Amino acid sequence: NKSVFFLFCIRDNDCQHSPDSTVNSWYQSIFEMPLKHITLANLSEDGVNAMVSDTLCLFPRLTRPLSRVLHRKALGNPCFVRQTLKVLQKEGYLYHSLRGTMRRWMWDMDKISDLRISENVLFLLMSEMNKLPSDMKMGLEVASCMGANVSMIVVGILSSHLKVDLAGILERVAEKGFMDRVGTEKYRFVHDRVQQEAYKTMAEHRRSEHHTTFGLAIYSQACSDNDDDLLRISLNQINRAGPGTITDLRQKAMIAALNLKVGRRSAALKDFGHSLSYFENGKSFLDVGSWEHQYKLSIDLHDAAA
Repeated sequence: NKSVFFLFCIRDNDCQHSPDSTVNSWYQSIFEMPLKHITLANLSEDGVNAMVSDTLCLFPRLTRPLSRVLHRKALGNPCFVRQTLKVLQKEGYLYHSLRGTMRRWMWDMDKISDLRISENVLFLLMSEMNKLPSDMKMGLEVASCMGANVSMIVVGILSSHLKVDLAGILERVAEKGFMDRVGTEKYRFVHDRVQQEAYKTMAEHRRSEHHTTFGLAIYSQACSDNDDDLLRISLNQINRAGPGTITDLRQKAMIAALNLKVGRRSAALKDFGHSLSYFENGKSFLDVGSWEHQYKLSIDLHDAAA
């Protein structure tokens, strides 16, 4: 009795995303045969470290910091780890040093940490986003409203406002590879498309509500601390939502006056593009009867914009 042994591999998404493909049709047709399925999961951080240690011929304790970053950027996928190592060598971030007695592979950790993830890893992140727990999805939504990155100061403010441990949630999000923690200063999205995808998962009215409530929460803290940076962040959030989410006329007048104040500061710094944007946003928050009830504010905003 002679037998033939076949060994083949296939990606899960080849079947999931292309149900009518030739590969999927063939795969479905051989189910009558006695097949043994072996699922290959991604490597753990220790697994990536063993791979990098063998590749660079260095002790595991020396490659641990590099492996930790590679594991996060490649999601533990061994093919992506190898691909990333090649990119690092090509860019000069991973290099062989021949100086002195330290003849070994060296690397620039700062540049590697700032390296953008590959398209393959980005695709995996996009597909995994909807599978995250609800609190991590919420954390991504909140962070995406703030833009490409969110400072730890803002994280603390929003934690109090939302009554959640936002820092802890974002730490778990970073462990999953969606964001990087930049020292003790901020969390940063690993790619602009990750931020955009997280932002798009929210309905438009929910985005506007978030921008308004987050902006007002940050504004309260900015006033308490007399912090101009926080003031600008809060105003940018409120402006992104627009006047439609605010019904209180006094609050609208306050935001219009705030736009005038920040716009004048930008103009004084010769930042005329942003100053005009603040003046125009300020005008949008004026009430229809502002020329009667808020004449000076109205004339100041229109005069500044002109």
